[in-house]
Amino acid sequence: MIRILVADDSPEVRHAICTLLTGVPGFEVICDVADGAQAVAKAHELQPDIVLLDIRMPILSGIQAAQQILEVSPQSELIFLTQYGSRHLTTEALRVGARGYVLKSQAAVDLIPAIHAVRAHDQFFSQIAS
Repeated sequence: MIRILVADDSPEVRHAICTLLTGVPGFEVICDVADGAQAVAKAHELQPDIVLLDIRMPILSGIQAAQQILEVSPQSELIFLTQYGSRHLTTEALRVGARGYVLKSQAAVDLIPAIHAVRAHDQFFSQIAS
């Protein structure tokens, strides 16, 4: 079972992602939170396999939270799930230790393969326009 924590400040996005993942055999959404600080606290407490992070969240950004999550839950794999398709942000995501970067607009197609790839210690990036 792949244990997943979802962090996004939008309740609608969290609900949609949790609904998408709940129907996948072998996936278990163990928690969903609304900000970066909660993501760090829950990652420390629950030690998830995968953490899905939005880039822009209150209290701590996804980038800030990612750095702290890897300190308190070093086995967790990080995937950014965001609306921002900039090369700069994908580079920043890699710099802080993420293995995946999925655009929300492509989540229905890319998120499940991204989770499988990252869980296998590979990388996965949504196609980003130049």
